[in-house]
Amino acid sequence: MATNLDLEEQEQLAEFKHFWKKYGNLLTWLMIAVLGSFATWNFYHYWHRQQAQNAAIMFDTFELVASKEDVDNTLRAYTDMRDRFSNSVYTIQAGLLTAQQAYNSGKLGVSQDILNGLVSNTEDLGYQSIARLRLANILIEKKNYDSAESILTKPFPRSFESMAFDRLGDLYTEKKSLIKALEFYRKAYLSFPSDLQYRRLIEVKLNKLGVDHSSISNK
Repeated sequence: MATNLDLEEQEQLAEFKHFWKKYGNLLTWLMIAVLGSFATWNFYHYWHRQQAQNAAIMFDTFELVASKEDVDNTLRAYTDMRDRFSNSVYTIQAGLLTAQQAYNSGKLGVSQDILNGLVSNTEDLGYQSIARLRLANILIEKKNYDSAESILTKPFPRSFESMAFDRLGDLYTEKKSLIKALEFYRKAYLSFPSDLQYRRLIEVKLNKLGVDHSSISNK
């Protein structure tokens, strides 16, 4: 004889069967989607860890090539690295080193091309700012003042503003716009910490323009 408990269990079972018949397919697909997303997330992070490790290994090889200071070989090593790990921080560092080596060897065009690529494709604002400042230096040296000014007058992260002011001072000195040069050297001088050695360089630049740095105040 069926008890109340048996009847209650049968009702619950019938309700469950009805519910599953109505929503079972939907729940199954939802579970598949959730598990698929979880697997994708795990694979994504695994892939990124592997990419970072491989980029670090390739950077070690790049440094070995760069240490021989053969610009052509350094450039080839950097290009290989960029082609394989374009978004890696190691590749950005390799690009900056390659650009500097090319600049030191007098290959300003090569250095400029590398830095242009870094400015355009680097998301990290710190590394991008370094590339912008170095690119502006080359443009000033090549007397491409308008392009340099365009780079330097766009906003920089606060930690790079002092360097940008200094470069603008250099730019306007080259253009013989001495009033504007003094304006930006003054900004650079005041924004650098007083104990920073780089501030001494600003003092020399001010002295060359006939200004005693001790007379500069925040007014």
